[in-house]
Amino acid sequence: MHGDASWLQIIDVSDPMAPVQIGIYRSTGGAQDVSVSGDVAVLADRAAGIVVLDLSEPQNVRRVGYFRTKGRSSKVDIFGELALVSVDGDSGARTLQVIRYLPKPLREPR
Repeated sequence: MHGDASWLQIIDVSDPMAPVQIGIYRSTGGAQDVSVSGDVAVLADRAAGIVVLDLSEPQNVRRVGYFRTKGRSSKVDIFGELALVSVDGDSGARTLQVIRYLPKPLREPR
């Protein structure tokens, strides 16, 4: 995070000695964690809940969905079509929310 903004950076590590940033997504809620499966990233975006991102064109990362959690999402893992999200409540309690985040392909085949 930097000031009031945070970013998810897409880094090309095909040459581990010279990693290069090839894409970026500006978070609105405070990026905490990310889980990636294929061309899809699910971002735990604190106050904004979870954000589903299309990474098929890494230079043009785009939001394709979101779900506002009840509380602040802090951790996310993908299991098939489900996002398992750790959510911190105002009282200090932590809950697990299970969300079906993407039941179909992002794009139609060309």
